[in-house]
Amino acid sequence: MLHLVLPILLAALSCLPLSSHAESSITSDWPQFLGPNRDGISPETGWKAEWPEEGPPILWRAGVGTGYSSVAVVGERAYTMGNVSGQETVYCLDANTGEVVWKHSYPADLYALYNDGGPACTPLIAGDSVYTLGRGGVALRLNRESGKVEWQKNLPKEFSLEVEDFGISCSPMLEGDQLILDPGAMTALKRTDGSLIWKAPPVPRAFTSPMAFTLDGKRLGATLNGDGLWVFEVDSGKEVCRHPWETFDRTNCTTPVVSGNKVFVSSGYDRGGAVLEIGLGKEPKVIWDNRNMRNHFNISVLWRDHLYGFDGNVNRDNQGQLRCVDFKTGEAEWTEDTVAKGGLLISDGKIVAISDKGELTIAEASPEGFNPTTRLQVLGGKTWTPPTLARGRIYCRNSSGEIACIDVRARN
Repeated sequence: MLHLVLPILLAALSCLPLSSHAESSITSDWPQFLGPNRDGISPETGWKAEWPEEGPPILWRAGVGTGYSSVAVVGERAYTMGNVSGQETVYCLDANTGEVVWKHSYPADLYALYNDGGPACTPLIAGDSVYTLGRGGVALRLNRESGKVEWQKNLPKEFSLEVEDFGISCSPMLEGDQLILDPGAMTALKRTDGSLIWKAPPVPRAFTSPMAFTLDGKRLGATLNGDGLWVFEVDSGKEVCRHPWETFDRTNCTTPVVSGNKVFVSSGYDRGGAVLEIGLGKEPKVIWDNRNMRNHFNISVLWRDHLYGFDGNVNRDNQGQLRCVDFKTGEAEWTEDTVAKGGLLISDGKIVAISDKGELTIAEASPEGFNPTTRLQVLGGKTWTPPTLARGRIYCRNSSGEIACIDVRARN
């Protein structure tokens, strides 16, 4: 009889409603710069956002060397970069313990001008590979499980590109079989062997990372280089449109934020931000342009028609505040001075922000005002790198290379 009763019992159990915890909790990977969709938004829900007075448990701390690389997470592995004693290193860490699973190192300069230097690229995890771009322009494809080099290229040397004083800060983007990155000229490499597919003319100051999107059925990319906004076809590198964006010393460091046919660009040095309307075969139209959101190096996150980001220059003591700006109008909704000069993400309708002093703050993402639910000092030193939220853990990193992994997994 058991062989007859068991299928019926299992079928009945499958029809029972899930618990509210199971329904409301979603975990996800964070496989690249700015997360799954490259927009600073984590699809995780149900994580623990309110903590006891002593804060949530810090699972582990680890040192990975000087740099500003954020943490990519796939499965039970975390990936980042750092520089130790003139060796740039790609790390694979155990997400549960912080122990090194493997690492790969090669000689590299720090490029420590007005910052601590070291790699700023966030590793890209795709399939069985890890893709990185070093501060001096070394591009790598590594085996995700072993760290074995599958290909390596010094792009500035190969393409006769100049690496300027601050080095290169681009995080690679994958589009089909193309690895798109900016070592001084927007470039598409074949992901399998690193061979060149296309290369745009060089533009100095390779500090930003591209963003891909679809417009009128066509797959496009956007970047903010030393000259301004540049929109291109991802399969060919052909220019679609451009918009000049002049800043001090041609220093633009942020990734464009795209929503439909609207693109937000922003820079520090008092330049400000703007939303542009773009279209195929026509010049961009300025919707608004003001100084309400001056993102120095970490771009704002767009959530429900509002931009949440850090306004002001990190090198000025009297600047640097968290701000909410209406995406449609450019009007500032609120400004918060107690959280300054860092990076953030949004998950489950909440801002997860880290200040430049290493304080982690959680607050509802609402234009009505800034109302933090929790604060926790997690790091010391200079913390400019945006946090990562993946599989119920928040990863924070400072420029000297200390990583704190905070457990925010919900409990039944």
